Amino acid sequence: MKPVEPTIVSRTALLLCIATMVMLGWGCSSETTGYSEPDAGDAQLDAGDGDDAGQEDAGDQQDADTGDPDADDPDADDADEPDDDVNCDDHPTLSDLEEWSPATDVIVGSDNPDPSVYTEVFPGDEFPGTSNNFPFYLEKGRYAAMEFTVPEDLVDRSGGWRVAPMLHSTVSAAGRMFATLTRCPGDFDVASFDDPRCGDVATTSEGWIRTRWTTDPDESDDRKCYIEPGETYYFNVLYTYPGADPKDFPPEQSDCGDLPNCGHHLQRGL
Repeated sequence: MKPVEPTIVSRTALLLCIATMVMLGWGCSSETTGYSEPDAGDAQLDAGDGDDAGQEDAGDQQDADTGDPDADDPDADDADEPDDDVNCDDHPTLSDLEEWSPATDVIVGSDNPDPSVYTEVFPGDEFPGTSNNFPFYLEKGRYAAMEFTVPEDLVDRSGGWRVAPMLHSTVSAAGRMFATLTRCPGDFDVASFDDPRCGDVATTSEGWIRTRWTTDPDESDDRKCYIEPGETYYFNVLYTYPGADPKDFPPEQSDCGDLPNCGHHLQRGL
């Protein structure tokens, strides 16, 4: 018997497919079977099942660091926040303004510590650090945001900082130190603070900075800001003018008496 030509086999298979399609409503395809949905790698669908995530999770920038937001985890959106109640994106920072910028260095005595770390400026293993008396300088238009964590077993239940002008200095003038204790770096918007005691401008160029702290939530002193053991905060400082209102934002920077820096003798005190 003569062998059947390949073209006849192909035609026969095609005719059988068409006949089957007509009778059963099926379709024929020469392509490999695949998904008809949008690309599974689409960034908007990375949350997994779009039906349970809803529309909000698709564009949630806060979840970018986890890669897999969990609708059942209420803390998934808060991974980058200092705690569950604070979102630093909601607090204005002076670094967004042309006239202000964070200090990249400060002069403390003969050293040049990292101004973003409290225990480098105030040496010690932990907050509140040693109580050495040292010269502290900031350039015009700069602020320092010193990060610290309140120890769980902190012995001192309250404290603050003292300042004194550097007399006869040829490089700095005292100005008025404006200090805040906040959960966010560079936050000087005292009008938005839940506790207005956590930010104030010194009324004189010598003595206690008005912003003081306590770890006792029942502290009766109306000039002490409550800080919670185990939590992270920032000691933010800048120089402004005498009589400046801490509720005015942004604060007006001191001209440092037409000298390059503003400065004080600075000391941590109890």
